[in-house]
Amino acid sequence: MSNHVKGIIFILLSVLFFGLNTISNKMLVAIPTFERIFFMNIVALIFVSIQVKYTGESFKSKKLPLLSLRGILGFLSTLFYFYSIDKLQLNDATLLNKTSPFFVTFFSVLWLRERVNKIHILAIIIAVVGSVFVINPSFSFTIIPALVGVAGGATAGLAYTIVRKLRDYDSASTIVFYFTLISSIASLPFMLIEGFVMPIKLSQYLLLLSMGIFITLGQTCLSLAYKYEEASKISIYSFGQIVISLLFGILFFKEIPTLGSIVGGITIIVAGYLNYKGNLIQHELKK
Repeated sequence: MSNHVKGIIFILLSVLFFGLNTISNKMLVAIPTFERIFFMNIVALIFVSIQVKYTGESFKSKKLPLLSLRGILGFLSTLFYFYSIDKLQLNDATLLNKTSPFFVTFFSVLWLRERVNKIHILAIIIAVVGSVFVINPSFSFTIIPALVGVAGGATAGLAYTIVRKLRDYDSASTIVFYFTLISSIASLPFMLIEGFVMPIKLSQYLLLLSMGIFITLGQTCLSLAYKYEEASKISIYSFGQIVISLLFGILFFKEIPTLGSIVGGITIIVAGYLNYKGNLIQHELKK
């Protein structure tokens, strides 16, 4: 099996695990948001710590301030995503969160001084149009969850941009370790302020545990995917999460997508494909 095929398999597995994490999260609406974030990251932190120790990698970071900023942005992105999942249909929340690759392009130009081509610019414009279809702006308070969803995509995009900078200094496991550690610490005081709710059903305990397991498996598979193949060649497959969320939303929550969601989803996927083609062109020019 070629490394390219391995990369595709692992990124598709990450899409599946991230989708399962989202379902577990949406099924736990009776548990406050910060409590869900805390327990998800604590479970993930335990697994990642074992992974770092087992592989012999270092817990020490060469770029701690930058790594801390990535952790804070990752925490905010998770918070915004969880809020949008609670308030929006599953497919809409996922669509808005998948604007993150376009924010990566934007922040890479702004901060890393990377060059983009016309295809990248066209992809960003199309993605904005697709987001407008999904948001369906009514200029009232009902628009807030959708805007929070976009904020989740933006903070995730900035966090991923920092990861691109950090990969020259720290391993993927170390980066994930600090992300889960910072998210656990950051969510703890807010969980106490928001009010701790003791799970009363076995299913709630299992769902809290599964959130941590699925996010760890998703992050691990994503790291393995980019280990076997360059991101520019396989990143397009991450948009499969949109399809997964659509199917899960229909099957588990009886959520029928609106016309705006369908048009917006197709538009964002097209934009994702263009962004992928733009990345391939940039990759070839660097050779």
